Amino acid sequence: MVDFVYEPGQYSIRGSIVDIFSFSGPLPYRIDFFGDEVESIRSFDVDDQLSKEQYESINIIPNDP
Repeated sequence: MVDFVYEPGQYSIRGSIVDIFSFSGPLPYRIDFFGDEVESIRSFDVDDQLSKEQYESINIIPNDP
């Protein structure tokens, strides 16, 4: 776990926000929770932290050796 994600394979948890940088895409995903429910899923830019696109669902791909 890291404070801020910037490369594939990293993740960060800050309160109700989980950032995951999957090996399946060029940008990380930000999952925002409201309690136990997912409120939103968005991709975001690692440099300015601004949201790029919203998603209904995503696939998180691990780096299999």
